Amino acid sequence: MYEPMQNGGTGLLPPNTPPAPSRTVPPLPTGRMKRENRILNWISLAISGVALICAVAALVLAWPEKEPETMVEEVPPAPEIVEPEPNPYIYYRDKEIPIQENVKVNQIVDAGLGRDENGWLTYEWDGVEGITGIDVSAHQGEIDWDKVADSGVEFAMIRVGYRGYGEEGKLVLDTNYRQNIEGALGAGLEVGVYFFSQATSIWEVEEELEILLRAIEGYEITCPVVFDWEHILNSSSSRTRDVTGTSITRMTDFFCHQVAEAGYTPAVYFNKDLAYLYLDLERLEGNMFWLAEYDSKPEFYYHFEMWQYTSKGRIPGIEGDVDMNLLFRTVEEEMPEKEN
Repeated sequence: MYEPMQNGGTGLLPPNTPPAPSRTVPPLPTGRMKRENRILNWISLAISGVALICAVAALVLAWPEKEPETMVEEVPPAPEIVEPEPNPYIYYRDKEIPIQENVKVNQIVDAGLGRDENGWLTYEWDGVEGITGIDVSAHQGEIDWDKVADSGVEFAMIRVGYRGYGEEGKLVLDTNYRQNIEGALGAGLEVGVYFFSQATSIWEVEEELEILLRAIEGYEITCPVVFDWEHILNSSSSRTRDVTGTSITRMTDFFCHQVAEAGYTPAVYFNKDLAYLYLDLERLEGNMFWLAEYDSKPEFYYHFEMWQYTSKGRIPGIEGDVDMNLLFRTVEEEMPEKEN
């Protein structure tokens, strides 16, 4: 038989069914509890956010640091330097003179030039020095060579002879050449010689050489033996007025060759007119060049080993004016010791 449901319910239960246990139902949350729950949720979210931030920060700190990229400034290319073409001419006396390319150029540096206590020019630069000397002839008269040497002069160029200007071209020995050579050597100076030429042919140069080489035989000539050929243009009796540059070069070359064959050092004397306008210096290269240019510094384009820089020098032991020179040598080249 069926019995009514407990707790006022309706329905039927099977017979012998035990009664259902009682249940306690929790009360519904109040408003305060809802707020507390929300706060707890926000706190939980905040904690989770902080934890996430810390984790990201740790990851960033642990990440290998990347080297900063070097900023390379782009440098614009250097402008192309165009070297000017070398000037193929020397401008002299309103003329364009082609440069003789196989002739060495002037190496004298202005900064190496100076003056000593006598007012004489000096030179010293990069292992090269200028040795003071004079050139003399009978025009200087009697010379006290000991006083000359004591003044600081170290060498002398002595005229041995000359050829006259006129048509005959007479050959003459310098009247003082012997006593000048002996006096200079006796005072301990180095000695070189020159011959003033007015030759117009190789044959006349041979005549001059014969006289010159015979005159200096037996003397210790350690400085050059010089061909001093000069144009004489301001004289009505000049015999060299119409001699061409080709002829002058041939005569000079012949003289130098014969002097070298005789065992001496050959040299060529010239001023800028003769060198620029007449001589073929390429053919004469290899001989010593003796430049006459009266100035405080040489402007001559080509090289020279000896420089006559004034005709107005004053030297103890010589009355009146005298030509003065510098002979350029390396410092290692020692002058011979003077004999007491």
